[in-house]
Amino acid sequence: MGLCREQRELWELMKQESPSWPEIQGKIKEISLLQTKVEEEAVQLCLEFQRHLRPEQRVVYLKLVERQLWPRRKGGGDPATPRAGRGWRGSTPKDMPPED
Repeated sequence: MGLCREQRELWELMKQESPSWPEIQGKIKEISLLQTKVEEEAVQLCLEFQRHLRPEQRVVYLKLVERQLWPRRKGGGDPATPRAGRGWRGSTPKDMPPED
């Protein structure tokens, strides 16, 4: 089964009036295994891609990936610090004021 489907099934379990904790735990374990597999495949792809780059291209590639993974916040700060109030891909809910 796919990761999204497993996450949706977890959500459906959680919405039940009397959710079964052992069933939820099992679903969480399945999701964790799938997430690990996705992460491993992403790293393998990244490493394989790097093998085909010249050293100067590799430096640029790694900087681009790093900026995508940990974007710098306005005003500096640790790039690995999560941005409060931000959702997937940095979207802001419509009812929230924009960050300064």
